[in-house]
Amino acid sequence: TGPFTTAFFRFLIANLVMWPVLFIFKLNQPLRKEHVGLLIRHALFHTTFYFALQYTGMQYTTTANTAIITNTRPIIRALLAVVFLKERFSLVQWGALLVAFAGVFIIVRDPQAQSMQNHLRGDLLILLTAMSGALGIMFLKQLLRFYHPFTVLVYQAAIGMLGLLPLALYESGGNLFSGEIAWGAIAFLAICLTFGSQVLLNIGISRLPVSISSVYLFLVPALSVVYAYFLLGEPITWRLVIGGLLIMAGTYVINNKERFSFKRQQVEIQERG
Repeated sequence: TGPFTTAFFRFLIANLVMWPVLFIFKLNQPLRKEHVGLLIRHALFHTTFYFALQYTGMQYTTTANTAIITNTRPIIRALLAVVFLKERFSLVQWGALLVAFAGVFIIVRDPQAQSMQNHLRGDLLILLTAMSGALGIMFLKQLLRFYHPFTVLVYQAAIGMLGLLPLALYESGGNLFSGEIAWGAIAFLAICLTFGSQVLLNIGISRLPVSISSVYLFLVPALSVVYAYFLLGEPITWRLVIGGLLIMAGTYVINNKERFSFKRQQVEIQERG
């Protein structure tokens, strides 16, 4: 099964699980007409484009590279806020941005990945995945002002699945069931990751301070590297470790604007004086 077909079946199964849950717990909210376009953009960037790019890119690069580069989303989201929302970076944050992308460069230059054919294409596709996810989250934040997180998740999964359908049909030559389909693996992705982990993530974020939840999110790329080592036999190289640490450090600084703002620190010092 190709990447687009796999992604389509993943969200097909996820929808079969989530829609009954939505109505059982009475979380269905009518969608306002003025939010339809925003929801479509969110679903396309956070589901259709995101998983189409990710699944394609993973064919050319390592699992560890995929996990670490994908988690540059907070950095890209902060950059988008600077460009479109006119937010400002402090000098320290601009430095952190350079540090983070230096980490990406170190990982991309890792001989472990270079041994794979077309690995640069894969890493670029994963970076585009992160950009797509960052855009999707920006649209999500606007939607969460009006709707329950699970309601948005269900609509997102449905629209994103419909966006994946033409890609899957093109890839399969019009017959989605033509190849061998790993239903067990796809069901695991749909139920445990698309449905289960997303619901748990939303609950955790809603109950924990942003500073604490951000620390837990940093465990995602680290654990992915460990799992790739034990389950797939991918070596943990010094480039992978150093690059990953630089990305996480840069991400932490960039997303803690209050703590790393020189102007704020100067004001606090003046107030104390």
